[in-house]
Amino acid sequence: MNAISMRICSVLALCMLFACSPGKNQKQQEAVNDDDAVTAPFGNYASLASSHVIAYQDSLLFFYNVDEDMVVPFHLQEPDEVFSFTFDPDGRHMYYTVVRKGKLTLRQATFTDGAPKLEDLADLGLDKEDCIHQCTGENSSLVYRKGKLIFQSGFSWDGYSFSKTHIFTLASRSLQKDVDMDTAEQFFAGYKQETGADQFVTKGKLLYFRSGKQLICVSDKLKLRPEEDADDFGYLWYQASPDRSKVAFTAYTSIGDLPHGPLCIANADGSNQRLLAEDLAASELSPIWMGNKLYFIDQDSELEAENDGDCTTSLYVTEPETNERSRMFDRVRRFAIKLPAK
Repeated sequence: MNAISMRICSVLALCMLFACSPGKNQKQQEAVNDDDAVTAPFGNYASLASSHVIAYQDSLLFFYNVDEDMVVPFHLQEPDEVFSFTFDPDGRHMYYTVVRKGKLTLRQATFTDGAPKLEDLADLGLDKEDCIHQCTGENSSLVYRKGKLIFQSGFSWDGYSFSKTHIFTLASRSLQKDVDMDTAEQFFAGYKQETGADQFVTKGKLLYFRSGKQLICVSDKLKLRPEEDADDFGYLWYQASPDRSKVAFTAYTSIGDLPHGPLCIANADGSNQRLLAEDLAASELSPIWMGNKLYFIDQDSELEAENDGDCTTSLYVTEPETNERSRMFDRVRRFAIKLPAK
């Protein structure tokens, strides 16, 4: 598998950290960018298991209930540094890694009424530093699929990606370390199919969405690559919204050590095509749909100007009517979507 192919598999499957080193920020610790948001402890928050929640983190981890405009500080329950996290599709569990004496431990949070039940699942035996992307500074992601968790370690400069893949099976609580390439590719291929990536087709420089028997072009109005040379052009990540009314995708318009290019959105009929972020192709942090809104992290130029050019990222969300983006929370470096508990 060549470097670009491996990069495509990773970007399609993994959802974690934007390429800025983490650091504490007083405003983020307070966890309130929205003056109207209410902060509530887990023990007094009975509706957590049934709510749409976004988890987001700078150096601390919070949940934000979209429906009730309520912030819930998870770090008051979890004293260790959270390194990566993901939710199951049933919305009842969060799986996450924490750092203890420089090494990663896998843990589970089970959501019921009141405070979550927290427990260790496995000592992964991996050094924290070995699970950080040396080129982008991103943490290795934790991905859930069909009762299994996958994560990577061992950054390699040969392919500008992690070289080792590990799988934890929840039912047996067993860990497979450094699985073979075929096993990793099967996992990523299944994830790609489940997210609807197989509904997209590329023809030349254009991306098409398959709607029934029709192929609808969703990139022709964006002028992503005005030059004639197509050697450094392609699409890394593409996904339809759950109701198939919208599509989003990342295009790479040039390749250095890593691919570079914008995040885009369009209606599924090809209308209302927009650029959402100038350069997200190199990030391991894939955008996430919740309904027909797309959530994603991007560099925040306004805050960078206020902070003397220091790298600052914020969480953005799109408006379904216009496909335009708006800032949801500032100083956000990681996030995931927790669906309502089934």
